[in-house]
Amino acid sequence: MSYDDGTKTLFLYTRGTAGNPPEDLRQLLLYFEDTTEANASNEALKEIQSMVETVKRDKEVSIGYMKTFEMEQLLLDQGREEGRKEGRKEERANTERERRRAEAAERENRRLKEEIRRLQGK
Repeated sequence: MSYDDGTKTLFLYTRGTAGNPPEDLRQLLLYFEDTTEANASNEALKEIQSMVETVKRDKEVSIGYMKTFEMEQLLLDQGREEGRKEGRKEERANTERERRRAEAAERENRRLKEEIRRLQGK
């Protein structure tokens, strides 16, 4: 995908089988899947792993991550609750609509029975 400023976006499928990617790319994709020291198999990945470990040890980053995670969870929970409320509201509206329909059908049924009795002379 290209942008007006010449930047490009690549989509990398870590488990893709098409083509013959270079070894460095294969190693990078493996590292993306499982970011561990064992998978940092070349100097570039070892440098990245070092940065990852530094960030993980940084308390401010950890606290910021946890706050962000908690906020996302809170927003998800609120969204679910709003969805439940909306679903209950729709269900009440559907129930009321069906009740009115059933009452109208019952009234029509009584009217038709009365008409049949009248026509039969009873």
